[in-house]
Amino acid sequence: MYLKDKHRVEIALPSHMMLAIILAGVEDRETEEFKYLKENAVQAASEVLADLSPNKAGSLARRTQALHNEAMAPFLTEGVLYGKLGLIVFYFIKAITESGYLRYEEGSPFENAALAFMEALQEHASVAAMDRSAQKQARKLLQGLQALGYYSEVDFESIEV
Repeated sequence: MYLKDKHRVEIALPSHMMLAIILAGVEDRETEEFKYLKENAVQAASEVLADLSPNKAGSLARRTQALHNEAMAPFLTEGVLYGKLGLIVFYFIKAITESGYLRYEEGSPFENAALAFMEALQEHASVAAMDRSAQKQARKLLQGLQALGYYSEVDFESIEV
């Protein structure tokens, strides 16, 4: 199946986001949970590029990373909690998957990573004020990405959070 470069970036971006948050926010990288989440997030981000030449795959990986950096920059304020950033990314992923814009196979590395990611965020999600704020910020994240030409068909407001 042929995928346009833009769509490959849209598929890879959520895995990049999860990976960036766990790499920055997890202190103990020797736990089985960390290794499992990292392995699945890396594999999920790599799968969408696997059928490309190394040069093309590298180019799209750099494009995905640049988009990630630009999209997340407004949320990387001094003193921000990685748990909150994780919730923002979780609600963004929820919007793009529950809208049907992107679909991931059951049991896939992406699904495994997303489930482990959410499990790691449970304590943060239980803080009502943080959770509400993360939902609002996820809308802003999606709007920012849409302004850049990505995920244009996703309507965050139609998603039940």
